[in-house]
Order: sequence, then structure tokens, then C-alpha cells
Amino acid sequence: MPEKKFAYEEPKNALSSRIAAHQKYSNFSLHEWLPAHFKIQKGDRILDVGCGNGNFIPLFWQLCGPDGFVFGMDKNPQLIEEAKTKCAAFPKDKVQLAVQDFDQPLPPFSKKFNWVFAIFSIYYTEDSIKLLATLKDLLVPGGKFVVIGPGPANVLDLTNFSIQLTGHTPNAEHTGRIRRIADEFRPLFAKIFRPEDVSYEEIDSVMEFPVAADYADYYWSTLLWRESTAGRSPAEVEALKKETLRCVSLNMPARIKKQISCLSGRKRD
Repeated sequence: MPEKKFAYEEPKNALSSRIAAHQKYSNFSLHEWLPAHFKIQKGDRILDVGCGNGNFIPLFWQLCGPDGFVFGMDKNPQLIEEAKTKCAAFPKDKVQLAVQDFDQPLPPFSKKFNWVFAIFSIYYTEDSIKLLATLKDLLVPGGKFVVIGPGPANVLDLTNFSIQLTGHTPNAEHTGRIRRIADEFRPLFAKIFRPEDVSYEEIDSVMEFPVAADYADYYWSTLLWRESTAGRSPAEVEALKKETLRCVSLNMPARIKKQISCLSGRKRD
């Protein structure tokens, strides 16, 4: 089987580390922005595609419960186990979680959904046309499909720092992932939905780290770091970690400029 172009496996604790850093150091909260921007109603049915460790499942249940339904899926069994622990108090018939690769045939659902959310997930798909059409078909008339992920200007400063530190220039797949929602998904949404039913925006934010070690921990939890240090010996990686801390400590507080893309489409019929 050929290697997947956008394949990605989240290492243990990396996702939780990044989520915790965003909650602590970012001037933007997606958990606050989502309910203000998208009017989820009590009783709505929500599909969370690539839900990871269930980061947004409690929010979705808070918004649609007690009569709604939330289904979260992710291909990583360990992340689904974390999500199940996080959601243990929720009714099992109303909040369900499953190990599921979105590039494989999806399970049958008894009813369609008012919302399909794909938050920092489906820009790793190998077949965007097929996946987007499949997920649109899971919506009820009037339902919304929301894709959120990195914007074109996301972490450009961190990328430049990484290049200077490691000497590794990110490959075309790295750049493609960052630009994929804007450059590939947005035109596809205009085709599978009516153009007037599609919206797109980019939201800038900043993470500010008062301690060099916290900046370094965030950087070391990213795919950028893993790709930049792939194939290096443990001694080389350790040396790069020491150099990370030295360089960051010279420019405190350390900041990372973030940008997210939010693409949404409303199904008419």
C-alpha cells in the first residue's frame, strides 16, 4: 500500500500538552469563540470528526444536551480512551465515541446531523473530495459543516525559528497542511454547497510564554519538531533541546503568532 501523503499519528501526550499550553498562554479561546459564532441548539445532533482526546465533546454536550446527541470519532485508540474518561459522566446513549479513520467507510448512522465539526483534523485526509461529500451527506437540510484548522500564516515565526535551530526546511507536505483549508477545501466547499452558503475567515492570535521551558515544551510537542529531528540520534536531539532553551531565553517573553482558518457551509436540501 502506498504511503499516505498527509498521514499523521499523534504521539502520546503531545496533543494534551499543546491543548494545555493554548489554554494557559493564548489570547484566544476556541471554546469561547465556537458557541458565540455557531448557534448550536438544545436537541441538536453533532458529529465531531477527528475528535482527538475529546477536547470539544464536553462543550458540544453542554450546548446540545440533555436531548441532543454527540458522536466523536478518531482513528487513535489511545485518544479515544482519553476521551471516554473525559466524558464518563455523560449519558452513554447520548454521547458516543468510536475508533474510526475518516478515510475509511464511516459507520451507518440512524439519523443525520445538524452539525458536522472537523476541528484540526480532516486536513490530513488523503481524498478531500470524497470525504467532504460524504460528510455533507450526513447533514440534515439546514445543517452546517464546519472545518477549523491552521491558517496560511500559522506559526510562521515558530517555523523560522525551527529552521534556524535545526537546519531543516519543512517539506511540501508541511506547507500543504497549513494552507490546505484555504487553498483546497475552500474552493471545494464552493462547489459542494452553494457559494452564498459558504463562509470563510482567518483569526489571528498570540501565545505568550513567560518561561522559556514552556515555549520549548510546546515546540517539542509539535509535528514541526518531530519532522525536523527525524533520523537524528538521541544525543543530537538532546543537544538541540539545550540549544532551544538557550535561544528562547535570550528573547523573553517568547511569543508564537497563531492563525486559524474557519470554513463553514450550510446544506440547503
